[in-house]
Parts: sequence; C-alpha cells; structure tokens
Amino acid sequence: MKRRILIAMLTVCAIGLTACGSISDKVTQKSDTIEVGETFALNSYFEVDEGVTVSLKNTSIDTSVIGSQSLDVIISNGKKEEEKTFTMNVVDTQAPVIDVRDTAIYVGEELNVEGLATVSDNSGEDISIIVKDSNVDTSTAGSYSITYTATDSSGNFSEKSAIIEVMSLDSPEDVMDIVDRFLTAEGLSDFKYNKNRYDAVYVTSPKLSKVVIDESRNVTMYTEIFVYNNPLSISSDFPKGRFGIAGFCLRFEFSDKTDPQSERCNLYSNKITISSGSNSFTNFFSGVPDSSEFDKNRYLSRFTYDLDFDELKQLEAMLDEGSVVLTIDATNSRYDLQAFKTVETPYSFVYELNESDIELFKKIMAIYNYLADFLG
Repeated sequence: MKRRILIAMLTVCAIGLTACGSISDKVTQKSDTIEVGETFALNSYFEVDEGVTVSLKNTSIDTSVIGSQSLDVIISNGKKEEEKTFTMNVVDTQAPVIDVRDTAIYVGEELNVEGLATVSDNSGEDISIIVKDSNVDTSTAGSYSITYTATDSSGNFSEKSAIIEVMSLDSPEDVMDIVDRFLTAEGLSDFKYNKNRYDAVYVTSPKLSKVVIDESRNVTMYTEIFVYNNPLSISSDFPKGRFGIAGFCLRFEFSDKTDPQSERCNLYSNKITISSGSNSFTNFFSGVPDSSEFDKNRYLSRFTYDLDFDELKQLEAMLDEGSVVLTIDATNSRYDLQAFKTVETPYSFVYELNESDIELFKKIMAIYNYLADFLG
C-alpha cells in the first residue's frame, strides 16, 4: 500500500515538474551572426515550437556596429512568459564595392584619375580608394589601364581595373564632340557649333540685343570661336595636323532694307572701342564686309573683329565690372560717277551691353577658356 502511494506521489510530482518546466527550451537560436548593415528580423533567427512566440524586450540589434551584442527577448506560451538573453554577432565579411567604368578621352584632355572611381561598403564607413597602378599618358594616343584597390576596417579587400582610351584629335568631328560634351555639361543648349568646308569648327553664341542705327539700318552682334586644323603648318605655335583656337570674333550683322547688295557692300567698319569706366582698348578692322551670308530680304552685311589673348583678358575683366560699352566707327563708301571719285561718309554707333548680353559674353568666354586649355 505504501508503495502504491509513493508511486502515485512520484507521478504527480513528475507531472508538476513538466508543467512547471522552462518554456525557453522551446526556442532555438538558428544563427547568432548577422552581416553589418543588414536589417535584423527577429523571426528569421529563431525557431519556436507550436504555440510559442518570441518578441523583443527593449531594443533590436544595431547592425551598424560590428561586434557582439546582447539581445533580450520575451518568450510567451499562452499566459506564461519568460525573459531570456541571447548573443548576436555583427560581422563584416563583404569586400568594398569599387565602381569604375572604361573611359575615353582625347589627347590633351585632363584626366582626374582619382575622380574616375568611387567606393562603397556595406558597413557604411568612409573608405579611401587607392590608385594601385596607372600609366595613362594623356599626351599620347593609346589604350591604358588603371587599377584601384580598397580595404575596409575588417580587412576585406577589393580590386578593380578600368581601360582609359586616349584618342587622337584628328578630325573636326572630334572637336565638335568635345564642344558638345562641354555645352551639355554646362547646360548651354542655346550655343551652336558647326564646321565649314575647310573643316574649321565654329562655336557661335546666340545673338545679343539689337541696336538701331537709323531708320533703315540696325545691327545685331554675336560672338564666335574659330577652331582650325592648320594643314600648312605656317606657324610653329600652330603646327600641322593639330586643332587649336584660331580666333575669337565679335561679329556684327547689319540690316539695311533700302540699299541694294551692291551699295551695302560699300559699308566699312574701321574700328571698335571697348570700354568699361576708365578701362578701354581699341581693335581695328580695315577690310570689306563679309557678304558670303547675303540674305536678299534683309541685305545683311557682317563686320568681324578678331580679339587677341590680351584683349580677351581685358574684356573678361570688364565683364566682371558689369558695365561694357562698344563704340563702333564705320564708313559708308560709294563711288560718285559725276566726280569720278569715292565719297566716304563716316558714322558711329554705340552698343551698350545689358545684363543679358553680359551673361552671354561670360558663357562664351567660359567655352573659350575651356577650349584654350584643352586645345591650346
């Protein structure tokens, strides 16, 4: 009898112990490692028995910090709850990602080797990219390679190479490609470029404000950069086979609706004085106007002034002052049949650049300076 009572008591105790056992045993940690920068999802790292749930007690794992971290969770099974602490290890096993692409440039074009590549890492840390090997010679056409490396604080290493193609600048299309890239980058879609039958390339600005000379004649100005490949090599500064800036021009288009073409071609423009306050310089022109772009409906005549480097620097300084006046001296020349001689009637007009004109000038000067650095 006593033996039966003992067995019954032991059975009750066993049942009680089972009922009173820890429910944390019903939770298994599947992995204690997470990659730095990843999003921590609690259910992805724990396996639970049916009816059991796991939730965070306070905060989650900070995956931006590498190292071991404690994870406090609440384990629930119906009305019963328990708290338990697990360990999670934030690790970095991924190498930095180097982004660099093959690049094509022209001979003489500047190349920022460091600026061609960027690096990122899952850790979010600031990693320096190192140029391991570079033999690019931008003065000589050819195919070159650059190798970049990067290492994060966990010792993960990556390496990537790119091909740099240095192309010869041997056609007007190359020049126009360079111009197009610059205009696109600077948002200067209102500037135009083209080539003529001699393969010279012109970069032309929009027309500036119109100035009325008299009742029948007005004038509009625009600027133009002239890039030319000298086939004759008449100058050591401008050798054969190389494109370079041959001129910076101020062009004036005259509209005369009364004179026929034969008369308008008697117009001469002698000189232009460009001034800003007490600062000024004079540029002379002693030729006949260009009639190659004759428009029978408008009787256009064009006068061109070529500014040299020193004059351009003076003009650039004047533009910064914000007040520029152009005074043009011209002559209307005609042949007097009765007197058997040429009669010349001088006149002049003033072209004062407004704010919009000055902005246009600054833009064309930026194009000029870019091409001058690039082409010479």
